[in-house]
This record gives sequence, C-alpha cells and structure tokens, in this order.
Amino acid sequence: SDPAEVPQIRRSIVRYLITEAPIERNVLIRKVLSDWGVARQTDKAEAVFDKAMEGVSCTRTTEYSSDGVKYFYWRADQDENTYPYYRVEDKSGELRTLDVIPYAEIRNAIKEVLEAQISLAEEDLIKETVKCFGFSRTGAVSSKCCKAAFERGLTEGWLKSGADRYSL
Repeated sequence: SDPAEVPQIRRSIVRYLITEAPIERNVLIRKVLSDWGVARQTDKAEAVFDKAMEGVSCTRTTEYSSDGVKYFYWRADQDENTYPYYRVEDKSGELRTLDVIPYAEIRNAIKEVLEAQISLAEEDLIKETVKCFGFSRTGAVSSKCCKAAFERGLTEGWLKSGADRYSL
C-alpha cells in the first residue's frame, strides 16, 4: 500500500477498534488488509499498518506465552484489568480461537464458570471455559491458553487451587 493511503487505513483500523476491541494485532491486520484486497500479510503491509497505527488513540497490551508474544489493541475507554465481558464471536459472526482472545476475556469466562460450578478439576474447567467461546471440544491450543490463564489467575490471587480442583 502506498503511504498516501495511511489515513484511509487508519480509518479502517479505527472502525475495527470501535466494533471489535480488544482485538489481537494479527487479526486486526488481516481484517484491515482484507478491506484493501490484500490477501497476504507481508513485511511491507505490516510497516504501513504500523505507520497508520501511529495516529490511532488506543492502548496496546502485551501477553507472553510459550508461543511467543501477542499484542492486543484496546479502545481508550477499555481497561484490561476491569474489562467485564467475554465475547463468543467477532462482529462478522466468526468464532475466535482462544489464542487470539485476550487474557481478560478468558479470565471472565473462567470466573463465570466457577461462579456457577463452585470448583472444578482442571480438565473440566478447561472444557467448560472453551464452551463459553462456542467450542464443543478442547484442542491443544485452547487447552494451553486456559492453562496459561489459570497460572496467571493463581499468581494474581483471584483463582485458587487445592485438592486437584480450581475455585474462586
């Protein structure tokens, strides 16, 4: 994309932030590129995206996992620490895999499950959490994401573990 298109690309970014934030960086890039008819995420396309992001008012959070670093963009009126929701689908009705869902949303689903179930064994808590996001089966990615959220929850103190069960 030509740098002259940066303002239009910025408008696409803002539109997605308004309707879909918090949103994972690569998901946002793919959606914006798709708007412009670009099928592949190249270094040049990412550089133009980054240039367009410079003028966007939002917060970027960083999450670390065994798969590397993930970046999530949040609207200025959203705070990951107090964000109270989890969403099953994106605005186009597509299910989002857990590896592109921010910790805050996974945390909220875990809390909802445990408020209803009181305590669960790890595999059952993973299964019920994954169901919150519209999946009937647990895969390696969703299991890994849930376990990472459990670890963070234990560290932050809102999640408790004992007798091979998790509770709030």
